[in-house]
Amino acid sequence: MIRQKQITYLKAYYEDLKYQLNHPSYGINFMNSGSCGTQYFETHEDAEKYVETLAAFVRDLETNQ
Repeated sequence: MIRQKQITYLKAYYEDLKYQLNHPSYGINFMNSGSCGTQYFETHEDAEKYVETLAAFVRDLETNQ
């Protein structure tokens, strides 16, 4: 039960970052200014890599429950 809640929270975080990154008006500027816990991204590619790595991590957690 606790693990499923953790996965749910991480999925929500992933969806928020993906939305910010891919929104035509937001991108990494919004990601960088809208969070104090997520690392600062120098480039769109850096942010994409972070989001993709997070997605893979969540998939791994779901697979290995």
